[in-house]
Amino acid sequence: MLGTLPQFLRNKLLMKIPLLPSNESERLEALKSYYILDTLPERDYDSITQIAQEICQTPISLISLIDKDRQWFKSAKGIDIAETPRDTSFCGHTILNPYEPFIIENTLEDDRFYDNPFVTSEPGVQFYAGIPLVTSKGYALGTLCVIDNKPRSLADDQIEALKALANQVTNQFELRKKTIQLEKIKEDLEIKNQELEQAKLRLEDALKAKSVFLSMMSHEIRTPLHSILGNIHLLLEEQPRKEQEAPLKVLKFTGETLLSIINDILDYSKLEAQKVQIEQIPFNLADLLNNIVEINWHRSKEKGNTIQLDLDANIPAFLEGDPTRLVQVINNLVSNAVKFTKNGQITIRAKVENKTHNHVDVKFEVIDNGIGISEESLPKIFDEFAQASIITTRQFGGTGLGLAIIKKILLLFNSEIHVESKLNQGSNFYFTVGFNIAQNQTYTTKELTDFDFNGYNILAVDDNEINLKIIARNLLKKGIKVDTCASPYEALKLVGAEKSYDLAIIDLQMPELNGFELTKEIRKIDPNLTIIASSADNNAETIKEAFAIGMNDYLLKPHTADELYLLLAKHLRYQNDHIINT
Repeated sequence: MLGTLPQFLRNKLLMKIPLLPSNESERLEALKSYYILDTLPERDYDSITQIAQEICQTPISLISLIDKDRQWFKSAKGIDIAETPRDTSFCGHTILNPYEPFIIENTLEDDRFYDNPFVTSEPGVQFYAGIPLVTSKGYALGTLCVIDNKPRSLADDQIEALKALANQVTNQFELRKKTIQLEKIKEDLEIKNQELEQAKLRLEDALKAKSVFLSMMSHEIRTPLHSILGNIHLLLEEQPRKEQEAPLKVLKFTGETLLSIINDILDYSKLEAQKVQIEQIPFNLADLLNNIVEINWHRSKEKGNTIQLDLDANIPAFLEGDPTRLVQVINNLVSNAVKFTKNGQITIRAKVENKTHNHVDVKFEVIDNGIGISEESLPKIFDEFAQASIITTRQFGGTGLGLAIIKKILLLFNSEIHVESKLNQGSNFYFTVGFNIAQNQTYTTKELTDFDFNGYNILAVDDNEINLKIIARNLLKKGIKVDTCASPYEALKLVGAEKSYDLAIIDLQMPELNGFELTKEIRKIDPNLTIIASSADNNAETIKEAFAIGMNDYLLKPHTADELYLLLAKHLRYQNDHIINT
């Protein structure tokens, strides 16, 4: 027994310093990953040491963690100390065998500990039992231990209880680690959300600036283009000499091409910004398709083509939908067919696919026997700025946005565009759109084009003298009495003089008093006057504002004389019908 050895022999024995585990570096990294060293006391850990103390009936119970040069106590019952050197620790020995309890029943009889300063002085350790705290990856971070100042032993059930409590400690460690990780993820997410919110605000600002820029550029380009096309149209109607007619037609074609390019870019921008919504208004499909044929007939004839319309007789006369966007899709396809076909035939076909008492699905096809599309080009023709080849672009022009715009518009109709084509044989573009059958009919195009304008009085207000001359000549040709004003204040005087007008056409962009302000002033004098906004600005917000302040319709510049007549006929006929019905 060591306790009976003479003092001089015992002095020659030295306390055994605990060895380092073989995985010490990894173990220390694992310990740091829990971020628990030097943290404040916590009730959950203190409860575990208290239970261990009571189960084993010992004065001291500890949760210790073995750091590089120290053992630090997360919880200490029965001793007022935060840490001790690792060299003198009992727990440093315990972690060497992670899966076995380390029990010293009498330290005075163990040559590793009899002269340990914690044995020879306070707290006078004579009994120690430690259970390693082992992570799921097998690293022993420390121990749950109980200590007594007298020799003793533990029963098997006490040891098992200590093991269970040690598992609870490691579970707490894992929970803590997961909580810290979740908090870090949450913090990172909050930072990311803030960054996304800031990016969203920057994007919204950029889109707003882009929208304002496009709106401004649209107005600045469309306004002179309206004057150019309007004057060319008037000159062509004056039956010019043949040597004059050819260059005028070239100018007309060039101006219309420029307008088409501008429209493509602006439309694509609005579709990208998701600022286009599909309307649900009554329209006559036969009229719509006949108008498309008429629009493309002259250019088609110039290229030696014929255009035919194949319309299913089972399609109801009046449908509900967005005629403007439908025209845009079909007319774009027909325009392409005309562009890429020479001495051939273009067919516009519409047939019923499904029909109920209040709904119909219509399949539209635009078929040509033009240059066709190669097999390798087909998959990409609906991409932005894509055309079948550079040669095609040079020969026929265009932005390469037309089919991309069609694709995006049809998505708003819950439809998609398809194509079948063979090189040098022609193409068939087709899609299907569902419509509700309109309960309330509208005026047909024939009813509007046959409208008698004689005797109507119209007021036209525009600060651009050229625009006023064009609109005046177009109106006078139809027998309409027209007053023109370059000044909005002069227009107010005319309305205020109780002069009876059936309709007013007002430019929105005027320096003295813009069209919105002028409309508000006119409404104070004549609340029932039909007012049509006239502007080169096709921004959705501008159009919305025009209707919001009480304007009745919106005429986009540049426009043709026929477009003007149809719009006027719609409102003037409505006035007539309303008067008759009342």
